[in-house]
Amino acid sequence: MTAYQNPTYGYSLLYPTGWTITQSNPALVTFTGPGSSSIVVNYERDATTDSLSAYKTAKVTAFQATVTGYTTISDTTDVKAATVKIQATYTQAAVAKRAYLFVDYPSPRGFFIVLSAAGADFAGIQSLFDQVLGSWQVPAIVK
Repeated sequence: MTAYQNPTYGYSLLYPTGWTITQSNPALVTFTGPGSSSIVVNYERDATTDSLSAYKTAKVTAFQATVTGYTTISDTTDVKAATVKIQATYTQAAVAKRAYLFVDYPSPRGFFIVLSAAGADFAGIQSLFDQVLGSWQVPAIVK
């Protein structure tokens, strides 16, 4: 695993060594691996929602609009950490995928992370995704 720290927003994570990083803007970073495997981190400052639940609903609803056949397998909320981890299946660009959707909402900042792979490849890469999420850190807001 290789360490990454976003120079603009300060969050950090470990990602699989050898994957490529594309940063189209400071708020959107994509890590691309073999096949259709990827990790996408999206940051936004959010002043429109007032809770983790509302932010999660908004982000998942927007994500569902970009895929077909979305099905939630599991949905776990950690209220103390202000995070939600969802496991889901869906089809995107004609590829059946399985993914973790991870929501971190240290208000007023929101992070939406999609860790995905082709359905058949997910079991082999799931432990890497677990390591990525286990390494996820967001700096405290300094006022």
